[in-house]
This record gives sequence, structure tokens and C-alpha cells, in this order.
Amino acid sequence: MFSKRIVHFTIIELLVVIAIIAILASMLLPALNKSRSKAKQIQCANNLKSIGSAFQLYEMDYGMIPYADQRWQATPQGYIQPDRYWFIKIAPYLNSRNDLTYSDSYYRKTVYCCPEYSGSSFALSYCANYYPTSGNVFFSRIKKPSKKMFFCDGNGLQYMTVNTCSPASDYPAVYRHNSKLNVLWCDFHITGTDKFICSSDLYPLW
Repeated sequence: MFSKRIVHFTIIELLVVIAIIAILASMLLPALNKSRSKAKQIQCANNLKSIGSAFQLYEMDYGMIPYADQRWQATPQGYIQPDRYWFIKIAPYLNSRNDLTYSDSYYRKTVYCCPEYSGSSFALSYCANYYPTSGNVFFSRIKKPSKKMFFCDGNGLQYMTVNTCSPASDYPAVYRHNSKLNVLWCDFHITGTDKFICSSDLYPLW
């Protein structure tokens, strides 16, 4: 009869195995994190694409691009009734609610918010170019639309002007995707860039 031989690992052998596992994990985790970050960047780009499509549909229905900020409507009694923000106006085209404020947490789970956004004051994370959304503008009138920014990653409900497009404390764009910025241009293509948005990217439009 043969007796069973029980094999025991020494402490040194176990430590070697643990060290190998740790080395493999340290090699794989950065790659996994990079893939996860890339997936969020793609989701962000899809969000911007959806926002751009909603603006196009709004323009087809109303004959102009909606304002970026809140405006006051002229009435027989004067300017008394506030107009609504852009994210409220395009809500019907995105199957989104249109009865909330920009700080409502509901928006953090919608196309209005980049998955990498971690701001606390606003639930919306995208920044608009002020000039296409300043009133009485339509896309077909914009010259060189592929070179004019429409929306980009930002710090909440803000818009960018020629006075805020330089790298300063009030620069509203945020490079949250591996030091890159997702930009939706006025011809509706999307790019990721590490460059600062300059005044010629915003204005003039025609």
C-alpha cells in the first residue's frame, strides 16, 4: 500500500506567491482604471451629442437656439415673467423633467451631467458658449461651425465668453478626462482636447 504524502508550503513560498499576486495586481489596476476613465469620457461625449441633437430639434421647432442663461420675457405689464434656462427648454427632446432647478440631484443621472463631475453647487456639468445662445441665432447662420465651440466640460451652469476663455481663476472649462476637455462644436462633432479654449473658438459667429 502506498501512503499519501501531504505537501506543505513553507512560509517563504507563500510569501513569494503573495508577492507575485501583488505585482500582477499593481500592473493590472492602472490599466483597469484607465479603461474605466475612458469609458466615462465616451459617455460624456455621448451626453454632449444628445444635448446637441436636442438643440437642433428645438431650433427646428422654434426657429432659434434657446438662451444659455435665464432671460426675462416682455409682457404688456413689462419684463415680469422669467424665461427658462436652456436645460429646461430642451428637456422634452431628452425625455427629461422640466420642473426642477439646476441644483437638483436628479440631473446628476442624466445627460446634463458628466459621469466624472464631482461638483457640489450645480447638478449640471456642461458649459455653453454664450454667443450662439445669446438670442435670435440659428445654426445655419454660423460660419465655420466646425471651429466654434458650442458646449464643453465645465463647472456647472455656466457659459463662456471672450472675457472668461483664458486660463484664469474664472475659466469655466474643466479638463476632467485625463487632462482633456470634451468639446461639442457648432457642427456637432465632438473632440477631446488639452488646449485652452480661445476667443476665436467662441466668436465671431459670422
